[in-house]
Amino acid sequence: MSTKCNSNKTCVLPFSHFIAYPMGDARACAMSGKIKDVDLNKTSIDEAFNSKEYKKLRSDMLNGVENDICKICYNMESRNSESYRQKANNEYKNTFGLDIEDLIVDIKEDGELKPNFIKLDIRPSNICNFKCRTCSSEYSTRWIEEEREYNLSKGIEFDESKLITAEKSYGISDESIVNLKEIYIAGGEPLYMTEMYKFIEGIKNKSKTSLHIHTNLTTLKFKKYDLFELLKDFEAINLFISVDGIGEIGEYIRTGFKWKTFTKNVDKLLIMEEMYPNFHHNFHFTSSILNVFHFFEFLEEMKKRKYVKTDSQIQYYPVRWPTYFNSINFNMKNEILE
Repeated sequence: MSTKCNSNKTCVLPFSHFIAYPMGDARACAMSGKIKDVDLNKTSIDEAFNSKEYKKLRSDMLNGVENDICKICYNMESRNSESYRQKANNEYKNTFGLDIEDLIVDIKEDGELKPNFIKLDIRPSNICNFKCRTCSSEYSTRWIEEEREYNLSKGIEFDESKLITAEKSYGISDESIVNLKEIYIAGGEPLYMTEMYKFIEGIKNKSKTSLHIHTNLTTLKFKKYDLFELLKDFEAINLFISVDGIGEIGEYIRTGFKWKTFTKNVDKLLIMEEMYPNFHHNFHFTSSILNVFHFFEFLEEMKKRKYVKTDSQIQYYPVRWPTYFNSINFNMKNEILE
């Protein structure tokens, strides 16, 4: 196939990137629609990369066709807004020195392309040691029994197959990650997933790869693995640490969370950051009606303990779902803004 392409429609991500979700869903990127003919419970990521829909998406892009899977970006661009597609193309060029032409040298007419991942976003399991009040069984196994009991008690019909523990192999060959530059891993809780450790252990080019892990940081040792020892050889390690409050408030919102254990582990992380400059961290604070008035107390505690040097190390996410925790539904806008 000709390596020329329509630069106004193409995006580097469907040619070099993959997102895998715990229940088996897949996307080309965080903004795309689902790749509907992919079920990662039945196929590997390498195989899914060349599903019929995924191949068609690539073929459409190269031929200047707007595929509905990527309609969010195309719609943004039609309104003169910078899209995720444009940001990704710029990032690849400026950070990795790669253009779309570099990724399509061996592509076939129907869009088939040998997996050569530059970036991966993988969430292979809903296994988690927490039962956070703003979560569900899709992302935490701790919720499974309670959801089942609640539905039964209310006489609500539900799909038993959705209330499962999903744990799968990543299904990515060594050949597919030879040129890997960046990995994002979430869950569930990645630090409780055997497959996550196996995958990281097997990466050959750690010194050229940035690793991002979204974690509750409640364990630093798992089975035979020592977290810091396993990660220290990566080019960069960024830990996105979820925490929704200090002391009793944090423990109430995130069932299973222990403030004393958490602070002990963060203290160890700070020591590692002194030893290894490739370690970095920030905090993700999920704001709901349960903690919206607690945020500044939380912020001050993080600063007092020297867990953050600047406000930019805390990322603030308002809860939209479940709606009964969404602060906007409580007619308290002025109090919250104040």
